[in-house]
Amino acid sequence: MDEAAEAGVRIEHRLEVTQRRNAEASRASVQITVDGVVRIEVADGSIGWRLRAPFEGILVTAAAPRVPDPLRRQMADGGRMVIPVGPLGGQELVQIIRRGEGFEERSFGGCVFVPLIGAAAYGEEELLRARRWPGPFRGWRR
Repeated sequence: MDEAAEAGVRIEHRLEVTQRRNAEASRASVQITVDGVVRIEVADGSIGWRLRAPFEGILVTAAAPRVPDPLRRQMADGGRMVIPVGPLGGQELVQIIRRGEGFEERSFGGCVFVPLIGAAAYGEEELLRARRWPGPFRGWRR
């Protein structure tokens, strides 16, 4: 893939999800951006993608117990991140803007997302102990 044409990176935790997303995008002939494409990687999304940093924008679509430091470090100056932050039962949707070495945070209110699984977020063992995650692809339980 031509790096100059790349418009972003999407990180999926599970290979099966990545394969399904690729198939859906292919069937729908979706043009994700005007000038480029989004690279899909199977990795730990809680630690980001250091090889392509810094990023102007980071959108996290799973809840973290706190904002992962690796994601903060990968933000460009003036870059923005939107992430649900808080306990498993409910979170706050937070926008973070990097200003040099500092960060501004703004809350957009309550929300509920599935947990972000990874080294800088929730561990699978922690979720199993909380009885909120019965295991991969078996559904969520409240």
